[in-house]
Amino acid sequence: MTIYKDRQSKITLFDLDGTAVELWEIHKKVYRELIHEQWEIDNVNFLEEGYVPGKAPEDIVRTVLKNRGCDSSSIEPKIRFIKPALARLYPPAVKEGEVNVLPGVFDLLKRLGEMHVLRGVLTGNHYDLTEILLEKTGLNEYFDFSTTASDSIDRVERMKLAIRKGEEILGRKVNLGNVYFLDDGLEGISISKQVGIKHVSVATGYKIGYEKLLVAKPYHVLEDLSDMQEVLRILELE
Repeated sequence: MTIYKDRQSKITLFDLDGTAVELWEIHKKVYRELIHEQWEIDNVNFLEEGYVPGKAPEDIVRTVLKNRGCDSSSIEPKIRFIKPALARLYPPAVKEGEVNVLPGVFDLLKRLGEMHVLRGVLTGNHYDLTEILLEKTGLNEYFDFSTTASDSIDRVERMKLAIRKGEEILGRKVNLGNVYFLDDGLEGISISKQVGIKHVSVATGYKIGYEKLLVAKPYHVLEDLSDMQEVLRILELE
């Protein structure tokens, strides 16, 4: 185990979709193709029918199909095809499509690195898509590790794994009060509370908004990540 003595005893975890990057049109295209290919159902809009921030692809597809009237007997036998299908469909879609890094993300990650704060990705995407997105946007240079749906499709377990990965890099245990999850979703708030870490909600996600996040009572709510000094204050770094 490598011990990074110069690093602060903090771990910052960043969701990707809706928090660090935006690629909704790519997601819609890929899920539409996937569900047509495997279940012969047309014109699915996963954002309207099954998207929940941080949810694993398998669970998104289950929700979409159940909303379309499918039962488990027609869904479950093909669930195992989702991961390889996405691995095939996403690379050309990302290559041809547009992925935008959201306001303030580059500057914040760069500054956290300068301050020796560990930076991890925590996402419901599988590993292959995560790597493609990080490489396309150039964000791969700014993260120390990632934890994805390939590590676990269970969101609580995935968050705990991310914390353990961070601690392994640091070479020491970290007080859960010094772990922050920057995320755009509502479910992430309850999971962060369950695990015992601080959830910093960012109102850049799909159809959630600042007020809904505020009602869920996370540690803090931000409109976006563009005010770096404010984010650093919330992370207790200023």
